[in-house]
Amino acid sequence: MSTKLVSLGTRVTADIKNKLIAAALESGRTMTAEAAHRLEQSFAQQTAQKNVEQMARLMACSLPINYRENPCLSMNAEIISRLEREFAKEDATRAEAIRAVWSWVETAA
Repeated sequence: MSTKLVSLGTRVTADIKNKLIAAALESGRTMTAEAAHRLEQSFAQQTAQKNVEQMARLMACSLPINYRENPCLSMNAEIISRLEREFAKEDATRAEAIRAVWSWVETAA
């Protein structure tokens, strides 16, 4: 990954700009650094969500009809629950994504 900075011309609403300024002041970053940081976070979050969804699909493929009584699935549910708690510490959106995936796993069975 290149670390060389390039120009990115973009237009945003005044509200977004004000939020970006406030976030930059709070974090101690420049406005440009704050915008770049937030973009990087959004891509990392998207990757994490895809990984969780893939894990959920793999788990769902092996679900027995009566999966709630399956000890392996109970362990998978515990893993999802622990991931959810850890992600919730960092970002509520990640936790919501994990809850949505787990709901999908439950309905896929």
